[in-house]
Amino acid sequence: MADILVIDSSTNQISVAAGTSAMDFSSKSIDQPSSHSENILSCVDQVLADRSSSMSSISAIGVGIGPGLFTGLRVGISAAHAFAHALNLPLVYFSSLELSVISTIQTGLKSYNEILVAKDARRSELYYAKYEFIRCATSRVLIDGVTFASNMRRIEKEQLISPKEFVQRVNQSQDGVTVLDDMEKYMDYKSIDAKRIESVLPAKIDTKYGLDLVSDAIISGVSADIFSPKALYIRKSDAELSWGKP
Repeated sequence: MADILVIDSSTNQISVAAGTSAMDFSSKSIDQPSSHSENILSCVDQVLADRSSSMSSISAIGVGIGPGLFTGLRVGISAAHAFAHALNLPLVYFSSLELSVISTIQTGLKSYNEILVAKDARRSELYYAKYEFIRCATSRVLIDGVTFASNMRRIEKEQLISPKEFVQRVNQSQDGVTVLDDMEKYMDYKSIDAKRIESVLPAKIDTKYGLDLVSDAIISGVSADIFSPKALYIRKSDAELSWGKP
């Protein structure tokens, strides 16, 4: 099977992987805020070199569409579309929150009835979702006008909530795990019940875990329109919110 190229730029980290699966891959990540555009091509070059491969050998492109950093997402999504368009390759969108869950708990090892995931969205808000993971066929998900591939069932779809609301959901959770990007970010996190705190795992992003998702999506015929770039922003950017204000 030919290699797949996967990109995620939803956080301060740019992460790229090339390979056929999470067991057969090369990956490269650079954690450097506001430097996605400077680092993305070097990451791509590195993983291809590690695979003794080239872009002409890639069979499909996958990209995380958010939610996450607005500028970072635009860099990753634009690059993915450019590669897919230039090489006439299928393009697969996936949720960056879902990738964070897969990267953190390596879902191939077992099934989970309840997975809560949250990451800082600034303005005292969190990007949040609740999933159930049971190994099944890849499905097509539509949120905020964006269609993407998923291997999880959404109990609560990607959305914005406050840290206080998130803590309430964690404390009400009866089973499963919670994936959180920064346990020290908000004072509200100190209200997580002691019986639940052990189930809170620090979030990771590793695009090698997106390779299987993208491969499954291609087999299931779930792909994006390479001529119509979209992102799962969830909310308006600071620039849009401040537009027209004195």
